[in-house]
Amino acid sequence: MNKTVLLIMVLSLFIVGCEDGLKLQPKHKVTLVFTTFLKMDEFETLIADPVEKHFPGIKLKYEAGPPSPSIAEQWPVSAAGDIRHTMVGAGSARGWDVDYIPTAIPEMSSYTEFPAENLTPYIQKYQFDIGSIDPGLWNRAESLQVNGELSVLPYSKRLYALYYNKAVFKKYGVEYPIDGMTWDDVVELVRKLPSEVRYELSSYDAWVNMAYQLGISWIAHSISLEEAKTQWMEIIRLYEELAGLPKSSQWSPPRDTSYFTQYLTSYKQDEVALSTSSWWYMTMLNDKQRYFALQEAVKAGVDMDVVTYPEFANSPYQFPDRIEQALQMNAKSTHKEEAFQVMSYLLSDEHQLRNAKLGIGPVLDNPVIQVSFAAEIPGLQHRNMPAYFPKSNVHTSTKGQLVDQVKVLDRSINSIYAVFQDILAHKVDEETAAKRILESYKLFIIEE
Repeated sequence: MNKTVLLIMVLSLFIVGCEDGLKLQPKHKVTLVFTTFLKMDEFETLIADPVEKHFPGIKLKYEAGPPSPSIAEQWPVSAAGDIRHTMVGAGSARGWDVDYIPTAIPEMSSYTEFPAENLTPYIQKYQFDIGSIDPGLWNRAESLQVNGELSVLPYSKRLYALYYNKAVFKKYGVEYPIDGMTWDDVVELVRKLPSEVRYELSSYDAWVNMAYQLGISWIAHSISLEEAKTQWMEIIRLYEELAGLPKSSQWSPPRDTSYFTQYLTSYKQDEVALSTSSWWYMTMLNDKQRYFALQEAVKAGVDMDVVTYPEFANSPYQFPDRIEQALQMNAKSTHKEEAFQVMSYLLSDEHQLRNAKLGIGPVLDNPVIQVSFAAEIPGLQHRNMPAYFPKSNVHTSTKGQLVDQVKVLDRSINSIYAVFQDILAHKVDEETAAKRILESYKLFIIEE
């Protein structure tokens, strides 16, 4: 038996064996309504079955909700479940891959049917171990407080890596990427490949991921204009490097690519060697099932693997801290104690280990769980899964105020996007780019 597989089995038994927890056993069976973006069969397999097995006195009732909290109107008035499960780190309904939960939370918290509950009293009462959660993700959750109240618990994390097509590197005799590469290293690697080989490093949301990577905050916070400029200049200079690569090698998927399998076909045909596209970062959903993107690539015959996400050489923050899925509790629930217990269990070692094996990014800062990541996904046992969990990250911890002006935030982000497109098209110089970005970003700056 493979030593890694044996280690995972032993450690899994250890975690499950140590999972004591505080089990509420109501005198009468309690039904909790669980509002989620998952389809019913996914909800039953991924959420309801393990929860009901752990809590025999609790039954979860499915209620469908939209995939993203990006637009308040998407949530039906009837979505008044006890627990809300939503995608916050995937593409928003407005087309951007920024955590729109900073703007959505104030909107969602004011809903008549589902005002979000302050979770701090329950965390204290049940001695929920916040130290078990990845520090960067917990910092993100804390930064999203509304009126000083914590209303969000992270349920899964966004997975970042540099994806590379082994076949392309083999064909041209160029060495594979390795863990720990900087963005400069990646640019140099691209230069070693023929110009007809494509790469996907400056896709529409690449600059957003780089901003998170550098600790750039999307909440209003204390920072000088000079400090903000220094942060943004890192991305501006990188984009100038990318703009200097052969234009023929810059690749974007066809506009009609609606499913990942179609994306992969184009990816294979166009000889794309490298990618940091958001297509790869998450578990994807098609008409029939949820799947892990890297598994789908391997199944499609694309010999893909991953290394750690490229680093900025001069920044202490190297890897983005992003919440992908989150949990909230309804302040109007008549079963808050039971609801919080369910939420706690969904963040337990036992459940997060289960998620990790299925390719769902665990939120716990637990190496035992991380080494088990994707263990039950066929075809990925010999891929570099540890690349998703780099050990040297310094986490951001920005305190500030949520910007709840959705339209203003949209305009700001669209304006910044336009600047980076102009850089790639050689239409703007470095200083002008910085000036335009800071003008749009000033919404988030409280000058010291």
